[in-house]
Amino acid sequence: MSQHQIISFLLLTGISQGVTLAIVLLTSKRHRKLSNVMLAVFLLSYSFKLLLNTPYSPSIGLGNYLVSILLLGPSFFLYIRSVVNPKFVLRKVHLLHIVPALVFLVLISAFTSTYQITSYEQIFNTPSLLLITSIFQTVAAIQAMTYVVCSALEMKRYQAWTFNHHSNLKTINLNWLRWLTYSFLAVTIIWWIAGYADIAYLILWFGEPSIQVAYFFWALMSLVVLVIGYYGLFRPELFIDREPESISNSTKRLSETELNLYTQRLLELMEREKPYLNPKLKLSDLATKMSVNTGILSLIINQGTGKNFNDFVNEYRVTEFKARLKSGDHQNFTLLAIALDSGFNSKSSFNAIFKKITGNTPNQFRNQLS
Repeated sequence: MSQHQIISFLLLTGISQGVTLAIVLLTSKRHRKLSNVMLAVFLLSYSFKLLLNTPYSPSIGLGNYLVSILLLGPSFFLYIRSVVNPKFVLRKVHLLHIVPALVFLVLISAFTSTYQITSYEQIFNTPSLLLITSIFQTVAAIQAMTYVVCSALEMKRYQAWTFNHHSNLKTINLNWLRWLTYSFLAVTIIWWIAGYADIAYLILWFGEPSIQVAYFFWALMSLVVLVIGYYGLFRPELFIDREPESISNSTKRLSETELNLYTQRLLELMEREKPYLNPKLKLSDLATKMSVNTGILSLIINQGTGKNFNDFVNEYRVTEFKARLKSGDHQNFTLLAIALDSGFNSKSSFNAIFKKITGNTPNQFRNQLS
């Protein structure tokens, strides 16, 4: 099988899987959340972009290409926004996201009919057509990069928020969103650098990208859809019933005296009641015990202890684990059993956190006690 046949197979597989998952998301009663609708729109746009690189590409070409690019960014951004904020709803103002695609569709239809464009080569041979086409393509490329960067920043902000609100990140499942966001960012960057963002002027100046580069880029795009399809069809729990708490920045400032008093209260509470032994402890749970709102408590932990909530709680769990080992618990129980009793919820997260905080593995620490 030739390289071209392999890439065509990957493209067609990615297209079929993307369309299939989009239909499942749009028609299934279990997938009615806004986030899954946005993901379906993204998958359909993405699949159509893949179709343009196959022998089955629609002949109308340029208009479809630009409109698919202009829909990719907004649908992806709104997907990320709706996942990290379950209270997010579409409003009339959000229709502005699709205005560029509609405007471009009208302009390109008028453009192609006015100039009687029948082939892409005609654009390269006519300076005025080349300029107008390049303007269209440049705006589309800038729009795509802007949205994907904003999506990455949204994901990064949510990731930082989770560290300040959850002591157990295993249940948040950030890996899926992180992988999807940064892989889409990588695809977009490669499209800009290796494919000149398909801008006609750049292709004319620097020549067509090599077929090997095109093959690599198409294969990477197909891989993104295939992985989304795998998670969507075989691990659908990641696409439904995900209800993270809304991100909120509302809080008030504390004086230095207030901060010190609250910090002392918090430390005494941690020592006295040991809430960190609850593996599902969240910032809101601890805020209830402190009789303050989550914004105030986050400020107390961040400024009063110099840590985020996740590190603050897990340091207590590590200290608890070490104390139990020093008391000889490891002679009667396994390390995992002691870790679970100390507030950790899994072996993998325990090992990673213990090594991060102490610089040693649990086994190394136990051996030092012998």
